Amino acid sequence: MSGSLLVYSPSGNVRAAMASTYPALAQLRGARIGIIDNTKPNFHAFAERLARALSAEFGTTTEEIVSKRAVAVALAPAEYDRIASRSQLVFAGSGD
Repeated sequence: MSGSLLVYSPSGNVRAAMASTYPALAQLRGARIGIIDNTKPNFHAFAERLARALSAEFGTTTEEIVSKRAVAVALAPAEYDRIASRSQLVFAGSGD
């Protein structure tokens, strides 16, 4: 039996790491936080517990917890920018 075998190279084009748009916080104490709920089961409950824990430990305030439309859909850039403008730190669940 004769034939050929096509083998694909596992190496691909790697994009350069994106620079952070927002500067890192020097400290968490007293920070204003925005949380993006990724709509996965129980994430909103986790986000609320995270907000309470950060407040108790570091005196942070949570500006808002915003839910995405669906797990696989990113938050609209304008909505993200609105949250980021009100917060010093934006926490997004995995996948966002």
